[in-house]
Amino acid sequence: MAAFRSGTIQQKIQNFGCKLKLFASFTFILLSGCGQMYSAQLDARLPFQGGSTFQQSEGAKLYAANCATCHGAIGQSAKRKRTPEQIKGAIGSVSSMSSLKSLSESEIESISVALSTTPLDQLPSSVQFKFQCNSSDQRGIADARMRRLLRHEIANTLRDLLGTTIVNNSTIQAELGVISADVMDQSPNDIAQSHADSHVAAMLNIAVAASDLSFATTADRDRIFGACAANPNDACAQSFIQNFGLKVYRRPLISTEAADLMAYYKASGGIEGLKRVFTRILMSPSLTFHLEFGNGQPGARIRLTDYEVASRISYRTAGTMPDEALFDAVRKGELAKIENVELHVRRLLKDSASAKAKMADFFRYYLQLNTYGSPNVKAGTAEGINVTGLREEMLQETSDYVNHVIWTKKGQFKDLFFSRDVFPRSERMAKILETTIASGSTPTTTTDAHAGILLRPGFLATSAERTNPMHRGAIIRKRILCDTLGAPDPNAVNARLNELGDLSQVTNRERYSQITNVPQCMSCHTSINPVGFALEGYDQLGKKREIEKIFDQAGTVSSTRPLDLRVTNANIEITAPDTLTDAVDLNAAIGGGNKARACFTQMVFEHQRARPAAIEDQCALAEIERQASDAGTLLDTFVKGVANEDIFWKGL
Repeated sequence: MAAFRSGTIQQKIQNFGCKLKLFASFTFILLSGCGQMYSAQLDARLPFQGGSTFQQSEGAKLYAANCATCHGAIGQSAKRKRTPEQIKGAIGSVSSMSSLKSLSESEIESISVALSTTPLDQLPSSVQFKFQCNSSDQRGIADARMRRLLRHEIANTLRDLLGTTIVNNSTIQAELGVISADVMDQSPNDIAQSHADSHVAAMLNIAVAASDLSFATTADRDRIFGACAANPNDACAQSFIQNFGLKVYRRPLISTEAADLMAYYKASGGIEGLKRVFTRILMSPSLTFHLEFGNGQPGARIRLTDYEVASRISYRTAGTMPDEALFDAVRKGELAKIENVELHVRRLLKDSASAKAKMADFFRYYLQLNTYGSPNVKAGTAEGINVTGLREEMLQETSDYVNHVIWTKKGQFKDLFFSRDVFPRSERMAKILETTIASGSTPTTTTDAHAGILLRPGFLATSAERTNPMHRGAIIRKRILCDTLGAPDPNAVNARLNELGDLSQVTNRERYSQITNVPQCMSCHTSINPVGFALEGYDQLGKKREIEKIFDQAGTVSSTRPLDLRVTNANIEITAPDTLTDAVDLNAAIGGGNKARACFTQMVFEHQRARPAAIEDQCALAEIERQASDAGTLLDTFVKGVANEDIFWKGL
């Protein structure tokens, strides 16, 4: 392949043997050249509104130097509407801000001016949208590191190469379990970037186990070896090397690679030689790593070959190797055009089970589905609801809803928050959602009180004796709005609880207000509390309630507390109202704003690329964010995450 340049690394690939020591040595040579994942915090660098031009400029600089670390970029800050008096008060009462006491009155006033607001229809696009494309020549440059395949990508690739019967072999499954789990829970940083010695040994053992074809079906052997499965000879061995090598290397073999493998086959010949070559190809670093050499043209970034583009399309969309349609598109020279890239991304999302599984995993990550609580037994008893298995029903209802919005409704980002379609599959779920049982793919309709992803039972349910508005508020702040929150100090929390004593007789809102009403807590809880308190209209089942019920040890309602859902200083974003009446208002402020959309954009990007977004990714992020607006559907957003100009480039 002309575009696959010869050189030191390529020569090592050509001469690569099948012994573990050689494999490990080569792997570490490759890894020694890997750059660390760039995880610089994104900064929208938005223009500022209000006050004099001088005050705006100076205030923006002062905010960036003194406040942005804790409160984020000024355009997305939850402190946008702070007066000079409020800023001075915070400096005097919040211990972490004591270093700002040196700021003068005029400097504080300038910060306040920079934090001032402007109506949405008067804002330029740089405020309506967080991400701006200012340096198109930087596109793709942040994808400079050589990334290893994640465990599920290796498993998917082996399945598509070898078939499910072979991959489901107990030895192969056990060796796959040795590789890091590679599951994103809170951020892409959850994924281990290193390739351990144990991973190298596991891949060797997988290759050896796969070469024992006694447990493979006839169809599997025929698909892998073709005519050689029945009658190995030089001609069919050459064909096998080219065809199987293409799939594993995800590019055609260069002549020296093919010749080396053919000589390896001839050393034994027959079925034994074929198995030896099969094992050696499976041990190639090309199977385990995304090796991208590009077209060899000098510059600050490198244009990828069409085969490398095909791999990016497939792994970013479906988490597995390119299929025959992608390889055929490369042979026809079609993947140099972004419109053809988009066609294949859409095709995979529509037809590939792996692509649908990858999208489902995104929503697990985005909505933190693994944190869904088992509804409290006492709360269920009080409502006449058996909670056994209810958590699983709630998870299924959320999954059904998301799939409906994406695939059936062809919905936009806002539909995730405002659609009143629901999928209760039992009387108890229908009761919680104030509707009737849904059948098949046809939803039933609920009220605004249960619309969208934030007001669903699963998102709100808890196993605790009383609801936890702090957990609800923190999840929304961190996952839906991408706010950065510090972790609470357990010792400080316990000391505060001991100081306050028995709070069982006050409302839940009053309880948490007292607990968090100290300087070291309020730096975060001024943002968390209003969101959580607005959601107090839902009980431990996620069911709408008018009063708070307190249970005794027997599970009987022993007393009740009034609810106060009205909040001020909600600080969702600059375009949202600060005063909210209840959760429906909260949902409107979040789902109808820009901040949640930008957060969703960033999470889609990071999940597809398995790394944090960097400053150099602004152009791709800008395209995705605009697609996530009213301009496109949710499906379009996932397509744009892959099918943008970045896919053609990598950094040096």
